[in-house]
Amino acid sequence: MADDVVAAAINLGPSIQAAREEGEKIRRVPPALAEALAAAGLLQMYLPRSMGGPELPPLTVFRAIEEVSKVDGSVGWCTMIATAVSLFPG
Repeated sequence: MADDVVAAAINLGPSIQAAREEGEKIRRVPPALAEALAAAGLLQMYLPRSMGGPELPPLTVFRAIEEVSKVDGSVGWCTMIATAVSLFPG
């Protein structure tokens, strides 16, 4: 699972790149891209296993967010915030 999120982040690169203009225009992560990030498991990487999440190690989470941020820093920031918040329900 750990390598899966990093690979998923890399694979989403072209979609993130393609959504940059729309994101700038609407001033948020476009809904289709947000759905793709969620489907790839990138928005709840810290969610505890007891709640159905992956509870990934911090270095793995860092690597996945780094890959998203290489393409678009704003999307990387939003991914980091979403996954950080996923730690709190536990």
